[in-house]
Amino acid sequence: MELGWDVFRFGPTFPVPFPDEQFPVEAAVDFSKQGVPDFSFPATPNPNYRALADLAIKVKGAVIMGHSQSGAFPLQTALTDPTGTKGLIVMEGVCTPASWSDAQIATLATIRVW
Repeated sequence: MELGWDVFRFGPTFPVPFPDEQFPVEAAVDFSKQGVPDFSFPATPNPNYRALADLAIKVKGAVIMGHSQSGAFPLQTALTDPTGTKGLIVMEGVCTPASWSDAQIATLATIRVW
């Protein structure tokens, strides 16, 4: 709950809301239950990237989209196996290209990204 307080900017410090806060902070606990399940440090490598890459291959190509907490999914899925990836849509995603190898950058350079 405390991490969500900062992430969603409910107030300057937990549990003090901003004076003009419009979100009903009494509902913050229920709101926090909607988080991405594997955001809390899944196995490495994340098995969801392989599963998503396999699904894209199975459906004979897919544009993979991610937003916010799932923003890494399109990029990491393409890096896991780009075979079925027709394109990537990444909105407000976490991205650390400085840590990518030249081979990873070369892989992503072959895929359309929006």
